[in-house]
Amino acid sequence: MNKIKALLITILMLFVSGCGTKVPFKAQEPLDGAAVVYVYANDTVSDDESMQDDKFQLRINNQNVAGRLNGGEYRVFDMKPATILMSAVRTNIEEHYIKLNLEAGKVYYLQIQTGSYGEEFTFEEVSVSEGQKDIANTTLAGATGIDVTSYVPDFAGSTAGKEDGTVAVPAMTEAEIDAMIEKKLGQRAASTPAPAIATPAAPKLSTMDEIDRAYQMKEKGIITQDEFNKIKAEILAK
Repeated sequence: MNKIKALLITILMLFVSGCGTKVPFKAQEPLDGAAVVYVYANDTVSDDESMQDDKFQLRINNQNVAGRLNGGEYRVFDMKPATILMSAVRTNIEEHYIKLNLEAGKVYYLQIQTGSYGEEFTFEEVSVSEGQKDIANTTLAGATGIDVTSYVPDFAGSTAGKEDGTVAVPAMTEAEIDAMIEKKLGQRAASTPAPAIATPAAPKLSTMDEIDRAYQMKEKGIITQDEFNKIKAEILAK
């Protein structure tokens, strides 16, 4: 009887561990002298999983961080005050990025909207109130049944990479980040048609679209490099 009971318990434990339960969202306070950055993706609903297009790789300063972010999941990072470039990449091709000037004690919410299958996704910073409402419906990426501590990149030897700490996030100055953004814009311009010039009736352009439009003008010789740098600085300062 005892052997049968032990066998049943073992089978039950294997069944529970195999199924796993996603860890629901749990808010955390910023560490001393640090900021908290949440990145979350809305959940794409589809009867056919092969039609879901909601798997993302996250990067900080162009360095991949550990694990993937799927629709309906979030990741959290404790970050020391710095200017960083946070990117979301889908299928290793489509990339969107946000330049963040992190301040100690603050909490930042970055939202990925996947949209319908085949449509371009969006990646943007949202207000605290909107972020708190949306992220409450997500679960911790890559975690089942256990709580997982956040990554703590501090640009001084720590990491936001693999859990064993072998991949460090490179420190970058704001000038280096701006240069990287300009390079990415150049690559984007080379692979996609130039956006149409906005009219008063057109929807408001995003920050990156405004910079991209100015970059196209520079490439066509309409404005100089100095004029482009001035326009870009004014756009980023809005």
